[in-house]
Amino acid sequence: MIQAINNISSNQPVKRRQAINRRYDRRRVYDNIINLNKSMPFYKIHLTKENREFSIGIKDAAFALKEKIKEMIDPDFRGFQCRTVDVSNEEILSAYPLEEDLSGLPENIEIRIKQLSSVQINKSRELLSTSRALAPGVYEFMAKAGSKVYNLIFYQESRRDNLTVLKEMADLLNSSIPGINVVVENGHSRDYYRLSITADMLAEGGGRLVFEDVDSLRFGVVDFLDMNRMEKAPALSEFEINGLSRQTAGNCFKLDNKLYIILKATREEPVYIRIVPDGSRIKEAVEDFLSSYNSMINIVNQHMEANSRNYSAYKLLSELKTIGQIYSDELLACGIAVCEDGSLQMDENLAELAARTGRMEGLFAKSNGFIARLKHKAEAVAVNPMEYIDKTLITYIDAKKSNSRYPYVTSMYSGLFYNALC
Repeated sequence: MIQAINNISSNQPVKRRQAINRRYDRRRVYDNIINLNKSMPFYKIHLTKENREFSIGIKDAAFALKEKIKEMIDPDFRGFQCRTVDVSNEEILSAYPLEEDLSGLPENIEIRIKQLSSVQINKSRELLSTSRALAPGVYEFMAKAGSKVYNLIFYQESRRDNLTVLKEMADLLNSSIPGINVVVENGHSRDYYRLSITADMLAEGGGRLVFEDVDSLRFGVVDFLDMNRMEKAPALSEFEINGLSRQTAGNCFKLDNKLYIILKATREEPVYIRIVPDGSRIKEAVEDFLSSYNSMINIVNQHMEANSRNYSAYKLLSELKTIGQIYSDELLACGIAVCEDGSLQMDENLAELAARTGRMEGLFAKSNGFIARLKHKAEAVAVNPMEYIDKTLITYIDAKKSNSRYPYVTSMYSGLFYNALC
């Protein structure tokens, strides 16, 4: 028997070492081995190459599954702690988290949009494109927006046609004043053109944009173009957050430096922003869990395909499928279905919805549900994978004797146990 165990260790590829960090875990596993030795009949194990690979394979898969479950049922598991936002009407506003920690924000935020902010639009005088009306000279003028003042100079070296003057003025303003967009557009009459000045100076921390010639006694370029002809006045956005009135210069703002909110349209009905679990992150964690579970199912199915008469492997598959079938309603509520081959398949849309509503977290937190039963089964398989390989009964256990009758059986299980520790 000892030589058989040496063959198990030496003929298998090196497996990823799993660390058991707590002393009581090691003691509990050892006690389970001793109890198995005392309570089980004595078997002759058929240690073929396939059985050796299968026993080590399901032991490692069960251990990995158990550790994944332990990670996810931990109250401090970060996957279930991450939060994001859910907006009731994305056509009215959008919201994005600026950081992972959204603590301190209300779980439900009600926003009622009364007015969107608007930009200032000026339309200059319409000028005949071929006319040469502006006299040569150096024209100094200012652009004012609240406390901000921009000093500008327009050079007219010779009489040029009005279309050229308009284009050069547009280039000067665009390159000199932030938050402004100036284009030359067609006027109402043929061959007439004008400046269209769009200024978002409120968002830039300024105010209404005003142009002014420096020399008030001289006919300047501002008067010539009539650049202060306002077609649309700027306005602040107005809205309520949980009943409190707010205003912002633009349609985008930060809430407590944790949420970035974009206002898109006005509406009488409020829009709700809810702080919810981050469905995409939770879904990724659940996918890792399903990968661990399906890995063990695949090992069993592959072993059964190669050894069709291995009824012990079928027993493990049947036990896992039974657990899934018992809790199928619980799994389906989270978008997880039990397949015919025993594997678990996830519907991504339903799973993300379950994650956002808290059902997925409840699946892993439940003390008497699918995850709890599966964790118990994974622990049992990790401790005693020999339960699921071919063996021949030699003698039944003698219930009258409490001592360990077969010390080398303990050696067999402890060999498997320490393979994961060393």
